[in-house]
This record gives sequence, C-alpha cells and structure tokens, in this order.
Amino acid sequence: MIYIVTDSTAYLTKKEAEELNVKIAPVGYYISGTSFGESYADCNGDFKKDIQQGGDSNKTFHTNNSVFAGIFSELITSGNEVLCFTLSSRLSGTYSSACIAAKEVGEDKIKVIDSLSTAGGMYFLIKKARQLINSGKNLNQTADEIEKMRENIGTVFSVDDINPLRKSGRMGIVKRSVNTMLNQKPVFILLEGSVVNLLVSRGSVEQIMHLKDSIPADADEVAVHFACDSFLVEKFVSALKEYCKKAKIIKRILGPVLTIHLGNGILGASWIKYDKIPI
Repeated sequence: MIYIVTDSTAYLTKKEAEELNVKIAPVGYYISGTSFGESYADCNGDFKKDIQQGGDSNKTFHTNNSVFAGIFSELITSGNEVLCFTLSSRLSGTYSSACIAAKEVGEDKIKVIDSLSTAGGMYFLIKKARQLINSGKNLNQTADEIEKMRENIGTVFSVDDINPLRKSGRMGIVKRSVNTMLNQKPVFILLEGSVVNLLVSRGSVEQIMHLKDSIPADADEVAVHFACDSFLVEKFVSALKEYCKKAKIIKRILGPVLTIHLGNGILGASWIKYDKIPI
C-alpha cells in the first residue's frame, strides 16, 4: 500500500487525514518560550488567542528529520511505500529534513516532493495523489504526475500587519512604506514557492477585489485560507462564487505555524485548474 505523509501545514482535519490515509508530521512552534507541535487543522485549540498573548516571542521551527524517519520506518517496516509532501523548500527546512530521513530509511520505497506551496495547495496535491493511487498508479507514476500538477496550482494572500512576515524572513523585497499607513493590506503570491509582493490594497473592499482578481476565473477548485474575521471570509467566498462560476469553493482554516508568520489577519486562497493535468 502507498501511504501519504505530509507536514502539518497542509492543514488537514483529522477526518480528512484518515479518509486519505495520510500521516501527519508536526511542524513545531514556540509561544512564550513553550514549544508545541502543530496538529490537525481542527485540533490546534484556541491558537489565535495564544499567539496574540505571545507577541514577539512567537517562533516556529521546521520538522526534524528524526520525526520523518520515525514515520517512514514504521510504514516501510509494515510493507508499505511512502509518498511525502512538504511545504515549499523556500519557506522551510522541512523538505530537507524529509529528504534526509528518506535516505536513512530507504529511498527506493519513499518519494519526497517539494510542494512549492503550502496549506490549500498541498491539500490539492494530496487529494489528487490519493485519487491516482486508488486508480492503480504506482509510486513513481504518482510522483511524476503530482510534480506536473504543481504548475497548475497558485496561492494568493493578504495580511493586516506586515511585521510578522517581515520578521519571519520568508518574503521577497517589499517596500518599507508598505503598511505604515492606516488600513493598508499588502497582497502577496507564491511564485515558484517563494513569497512575492504583488500590490497594496486599501481597505477590505479593495483587498477582496485584488485577491479575487489574482485567481483565474476558470479555476476548478478554490480553497479559501483564513485566520481572521469570519465576516470578511464570507464576503470573499461570496465574491469568488460570482467570479469563479464553475469552481468548487471550500473554506480551510489555517493553524498556528502559518498564523505566526502571517498574523491573525491572514486571508487568502489557493486554486487549481484540473483540465491541464494529464491523467
């Protein structure tokens, strides 16, 4: 059997992980000096309140290779193969950890894929991988198809406060003036796995418009990411339903790791166009 392993920033719920036969490798984080391991999307507690209280002391750390090695070993010893997804290697050392673990355990039965994405983008990859596996594709065939699929996935997001992202060091060059004025909401995209500044919105109406317009109107599925006010999320979803008329639109809450880097005001989306993907 082929098992899927991913890090926690795919933000699968516990039920989704069970249905897709996915093992989760937690990404770690510190709040007020205490370390935690991120869990399923619906099992992280009231992390937004904790993050607010932790302030500048909040930090994250990538998944150690020993964590991946433990998961890989258990699955391989039981006669399984492993397809592993990690968040973009340009955002975290987690991909490197998974590659090291694969070499230690046995590369012939493990494939590690750099998603060049995170959150909803990883979810799309995982879901498609399980479909391919269930249809009879072997490990190498599935990995090859998934690597092609990355080209048809995109991510856009906006934040209320640029400071968490600046402190994280995981963004490209952004003008120092961004977000120094009241109600500025910078918009970013993931470009080949890196965070790139796209433009600056002023106010929530313009923010939603810019986010929406950054998504292809003919997208097949859109995952709305959030760790912010539910009213704004619903306005974004409503705008997407009018704009991406054929798309399936789903809402996916983020967890503590990405929220530490992006702030509680994060709002964004990942999308995929399935019609360009060879089956």
